[in-house]
Amino acid sequence: MDVFELNGVLNSSSADASIEPASWVPASAARVQLVACVTMDTSTTTVGSCPYTGKRATLEAAQYTLTLYVARTGRKLAGPVTLQGNDKTCPALATSYGSSLTVYASLGLNQVEAIIGTYVP
Repeated sequence: MDVFELNGVLNSSSADASIEPASWVPASAARVQLVACVTMDTSTTTVGSCPYTGKRATLEAAQYTLTLYVARTGRKLAGPVTLQGNDKTCPALATSYGSSLTVYASLGLNQVEAIIGTYVP
């Protein structure tokens, strides 16, 4: 397995940094009320490329499924909802298990907020 850094520098402001609104972060794990499960279902087409140290990665559009659950009971609250990843920011790190390197467009915060935000003040 090889790990590649974006332009050789770790970028904490990249799309995979946690940037949810402060009001969504509970004071402790015991106060968690909702759990969102997100899975990547498919990648579709190439939308760009990302420069990593010593290698370029193909950036592909991806489709995700989001399902929202009540933490205490496991009851499904919303979803499954299918979303197209629209954040084309290159991830800070990419992992390669072979000769080709592919990364995927992630969900934008606005996409997640549109679903979860109706349940969280």
